[in-house]
Amino acid sequence: MAQESSVRSKKPPLWTLIYLSSLVPFFIMLPETAVPQISEWFKLSIASGEWVVSICSLAYGFGALCYGPFSKSLGKKKTLLLFFFMGLIGSALCACSFILVSFPLMIIGRALLGFGVGSGLVISLLILNEAYEPQRARQLYSWVVPFFSFSPAVALAVGGGLVNWLGIYSLFLMTLILVVLGLIIILSIDYPEGQSLSKFQFFNLMRTYCSEISSWPFIRITVVVSAAMSSLYLFNGVSTLIAVHEIGVSPSRYGTYVMLPSLGLFMGAYCSLVMNRSAEAIHIIRYGIVILLVMSMAMLALVFFLNFSILFLLVPAFALFVGVAMVIPNASMLLLNQTSNPAVVSSLFNAVGLLVASLILSGASTWLSVGPILLPVALLLLAVIAMIMCFFYRAVPS
Repeated sequence: MAQESSVRSKKPPLWTLIYLSSLVPFFIMLPETAVPQISEWFKLSIASGEWVVSICSLAYGFGALCYGPFSKSLGKKKTLLLFFFMGLIGSALCACSFILVSFPLMIIGRALLGFGVGSGLVISLLILNEAYEPQRARQLYSWVVPFFSFSPAVALAVGGGLVNWLGIYSLFLMTLILVVLGLIIILSIDYPEGQSLSKFQFFNLMRTYCSEISSWPFIRITVVVSAAMSSLYLFNGVSTLIAVHEIGVSPSRYGTYVMLPSLGLFMGAYCSLVMNRSAEAIHIIRYGIVILLVMSMAMLALVFFLNFSILFLLVPAFALFVGVAMVIPNASMLLLNQTSNPAVVSSLFNAVGLLVASLILSGASTWLSVGPILLPVALLLLAVIAMIMCFFYRAVPS
């Protein structure tokens, strides 16, 4: 009890967790609008240049499997320092690759960047879980989620502006500066350590992963979180392609447009904060899923019965993002509160969620020839799957 009280007395400022959590999605999307210029600089096709974006995302997805277990062995602060130092090396390699005109060096740098800086999101989730009571942790994580979910839209706008004003190299300098700032923040803050540190054991970790993956509560909540995350990634990714190729909006302009529906994330965070004062997590998750279902149906109806326009993307998406912001933080914290090994579980479900979202986005992009109707249909399917997982099985007590 004394140890728990000591842990919960160490409460890092929320803005530091928001900053550390938001870096990796920001860095993933920052060079997106500059892919044509990057491809030209390295004398590559645009398809090859897209690896600048995708390799960072993939590295983060696989890295998420490591952050929790390492935090149990090294502690949260040392883990953050270790991985952020990798991110610093990666950002420096990216800057050097541009000067040396070496695309392989760029890929290595971007992979290290995603693998290292991605630790901020998973460790921040663990910190909230250990530093606060479950209800308060859900409330605070409800504010973290919209910021890291909103950061890709900000990255698109910022990246486009930097390239236009200062050139491509400014993207890599900005990345380097932001990683250094993250290291300074990590060094200046004390972090709670909820459990005594233990030696890293690979085979025990694999057994734990297998045990969790076969657990029905883990499967159920992970599917719900993955569906919500996939809805977010799916809209941001596929709607950009639709806006550019079907509607004729420039990528940089759509990067600004997409910030508008992303504001729904903050509305969802506020709703989650208010509802957490009296409602159980499972009920808030269900309300969020209902919003996802209704808005995906509304988008489908608009696309099917009326001529497709940018308005039919953005308006339903605002409410869609409200639902996403209600589902992700509450489902994530609900899962951590139900396990005896939150460090491992947080790594596992974050990795699964991101990899599933990446696969769904990749598949949807491949089938985009079906037409704009693909987006609302895919969103509707995700909402239905989440509803089945959350509504038609006995709720796990929160």
